[in-house]
Parts: sequence; structure tokens; C-alpha cells
Amino acid sequence: MTDFFHLTNSRIKSLLPKPLVKAIGQVFSAQILFQIMGLVISLVLVRNLPKSEYALYTVLMAVSGMLSIISNSGIMIGFKKIGSQIWDDSIAFSELIKTTLSLRKYLIIFSFLIAGSYAGLILHRQEVPIGENIFFLCSLLFMAIPSANIGIIRDALLLQKKIAAVQWTSIINQSIRLIAVITVLLLFKEYLTIKTVLVITVIALTSSYFYIKKVQIESLGKPSPIINLEQKATLVKYIKLNWHNSLFFAFRDQIAILILGFFGSTGGLADLGAITRFGLVFLSINALATNILGPSFGRCSEKNKLIKMISITFFGYTILFFVTLLIVYLFSDELLWLLGPKYSNLNFELLLVFTLSLLMLAVEIVNTLNNSKGWIKFSPYFEIPLNILAITCGILFLDLTTVSGGLYLTIFSFASILILYLFNLWYGLKSFNVDGRINE
Repeated sequence: MTDFFHLTNSRIKSLLPKPLVKAIGQVFSAQILFQIMGLVISLVLVRNLPKSEYALYTVLMAVSGMLSIISNSGIMIGFKKIGSQIWDDSIAFSELIKTTLSLRKYLIIFSFLIAGSYAGLILHRQEVPIGENIFFLCSLLFMAIPSANIGIIRDALLLQKKIAAVQWTSIINQSIRLIAVITVLLLFKEYLTIKTVLVITVIALTSSYFYIKKVQIESLGKPSPIINLEQKATLVKYIKLNWHNSLFFAFRDQIAILILGFFGSTGGLADLGAITRFGLVFLSINALATNILGPSFGRCSEKNKLIKMISITFFGYTILFFVTLLIVYLFSDELLWLLGPKYSNLNFELLLVFTLSLLMLAVEIVNTLNNSKGWIKFSPYFEIPLNILAITCGILFLDLTTVSGGLYLTIFSFASILILYLFNLWYGLKSFNVDGRINE
């Protein structure tokens, strides 16, 4: 067995450049720490919050995810596309960051008007008092602003290979949340409520933003950038091309939670929110794709190397998929024990959650590859129709008032979109020129 692992390790090192292996080690070790802290926070909240409160927390975190997706609205695809070409030019890169930030604030307002309105309706449906409803919506806005800015600076630092700074940003965020939540649990347990958790989250995100902003200034210096009109035109083009997809994608990602919020029970909503916390175990893999694979793929201009990167990724994912589902099938009772007795009867739903999480990971990996090169040939035309078809079939044939029905619906939706993204990847690779452009 030792010889096998030694041989596997040697084979991996021979396939991957040493700087890439080092970067993977940095990201993976930091993400393990980040993942453990996130899991501890989730377990504390699942075990100590009443189901009625955890159901509302589930809705708010789902809407927070919607805000992030809608505020992207294609702008980050354009940012990565331009940034992969000028990342080593401090003046042009600073102009790109400033130009992107100037557009991002309008996207934040647009996303809040849509997702915030929807959140207000769900909270009203759950009989949340108007005062608390307003507090929750304001908290979402104060979370969305620093989160959106962190996303831009994070991707900029990744293109510059400042991986450690990006990892520290995540660790600072999670550390503040973990220390604050544990402190409240041990000393002021009666105050461990949704409101307290939201305030802690806002403080953690804001602190992380100030840190990563400081790193970005030190990295680029102070070139006094201006808004670049040519870059702005390119970013606006990508926004126009993808805003409707982003809007639909935001609702699609959270459709199970949103449907249960309207038509299901509070208990079902809490059950779904609790078992989906296990999706945190894939954060480290997702981080490798976002922080290492995407930027490396975007910078690469040799077709053979691109094919090699795709092949290695596919092989690793296939092993992960089958091993994970086998472990969940054999040890579902032990995994549910972590959530507490309130969630002990969700064995089948847990298997569905891991299936969905793995499918979402595949979508994220392929999408990361495509976005790093601007390969979105078929998405503007087919992404929404495919999702509508999958969701329509789910509405017609599934019981969407149950946790399993909502999960099946989301699985169908993500499966359809994975097929589309694979076609984007295939077309982009097939049409790839030596100079990195696409033959239309």
C-alpha cells in the first residue's frame, strides 16, 4: 500500500509543474482549516437553534447566494477574460479593477431589488413580523456589498498568483465568525439567535474586505487608476450577454429552498437546510478549481496542455464521485448523528444531498474552466430553456412539498446545465487558436 501511494505521488508530481503543486498544497491546507471552521459553525447552529429559526436562517443564506450570483451577471466573466491578458500590467490591471467596481455597485442594487423582494415575500409567508423582516433584508444588503467587492479583488489577486492572501481572507472571515459564535454560545447562550449570527457575519465580511483591499493596494501600488472606457465596454457586453442567465441561475440554484419556503413546512425547510450543510465538505475541492485550476487554465495558451489539464481533472472527479457516494451510503447514520436527534431520519435525503453536491461541484469546475477563457458559446441561447424544461418536468412529476422532491428537482436542473457547459468546453477547446482566440 505504501508503494502504491508513493508511486501515485510521484506520478502526480511528474504531471504537474512544481509551482502548481506548491499552490495546490497552499490552497488545500488552508481550505481544510476553513472547512473545519465552517462545519463547526454549522453544527453549532443546527444543534442549538430551534427548527423554526434555522428554517429562516436557511432562507436568508439562500437569498444571500442569490445576491452573489445576480450581482455577478456576467461581469466576472469579462473581468477574468480581460484580466488574464493584462494581469502583469499594474496600470491596466488597476484600471480594470476600478472599472469593474464602478459597474458592480449598480449590479448590487439591481440584485437586491430582485432577491430582496423575493426574500421579503418568503419571510412574510413564514409569518415573520415586519420589523424583523426589515432587519433581515438590511443585513442581507450589508453582507452583499463587501462580499461582492471581495469577489473582484480575490479574482484579481488569483490572476497575480497571490494565493496565500486569498486564503487568509477566507480564514479571517471564518475565524471571526467561529470565535464570535462560540463565545456567544458559551457565555450568552440565550442571545444565540439569527439576528446575532447575521450581525457577526456582517462584521466578519467587512473585516475580510478591509484586509484583502489592503493586500491589493500593496500588490499594485498606487497608480491612481481611471475608469477605462474600452474595458468598460467589454464588461458591459458580457453583462448584457449574461444578465438574464445570471438572474435565472440565481433562482435555479436555490429552487428547492425557495419552493419549500412557499409551499412546504417550516420543519421541511429546516431539514433541507441542515443536511445541505454537508456540502461544506466540497469547499476545498471547489477552492482548488476556483483558485488554482481556473487561473492556470486561463493563462495557458497551449492546446495540448489544456487537454491535459481537463483529462486530469475528469479522472480525479470520477474517483471522488463514486468513493464519496459509497461512504455516505455506508455511514449515513453516523453523519446524521452530527446534526442531532431532530434530523435523524433523513438517510435517503442525505444521499440525495451528496449526489446534488457532487453534481454542483462538476458544474462549478466546468464553468470555472469556461469562464477563465470566455467560452460561453451556447449558454446565452440554451441555458434558460434547458433549465425551464427540467424544472417544468419536475413540477409535473414530483411532490415539491417534500425535501426529496425539492432535491430531485434541483438535481434534474443541474444535470441539464452540466451537459450544456460540457458543450461549451468542447466547442471552446475545438476552436482554440494558438493565440488563444476562438474561431467563430
